[in-house]
Amino acid sequence: MTQGWDPSEMTVKAMLCEYAAMADSTLTTVGAGITRLVTRPEPPHPVFGALAVLTQVPWGATNQQHRLTIELVADAGGDEGVAKRVPINMREQTWLPEHERGIATFRFNVGRPADMPPGADTLFPLVLPLFGRQLPQLGSYFFHINLNGQFADRVSFQLLAPATSEAAG
Repeated sequence: MTQGWDPSEMTVKAMLCEYAAMADSTLTTVGAGITRLVTRPEPPHPVFGALAVLTQVPWGATNQQHRLTIELVADAGGDEGVAKRVPINMREQTWLPEHERGIATFRFNVGRPADMPPGADTLFPLVLPLFGRQLPQLGSYFFHINLNGQFADRVSFQLLAPATSEAAG
């Protein structure tokens, strides 16, 4: 019989990186913890990097279906502005309801190895590559991450134009 578990026991930690990859259930990151990305000053603004996500799955939540969604939002800031979704998926996704379009959705089921002791947690890595993704404007953005329909994490970053240097004369 499966041991019961509380959905709040599953945790998600995400970070923006220069590079991230998954292999053999491990996560490799380079330049992790980015909060500022530099791009060309004129639109469209290509970004390079990856969102690395690590989900802690408790023993009782293994061998079950889970759904992780990642939404990229242009943060208008303050009470006056309106945050706007920036599509992550490049396909039109016309088969989805409007409120689900442009969101990256990952369904996963973490198995429980026979030698896994009862009560042990396992980690599920995930990488969302951003290489060449074009963003519509400079400014503040954030990734909003949900796990099984509940808020799990938020990763914010600034998209900036290169700093210009003026020659001293």
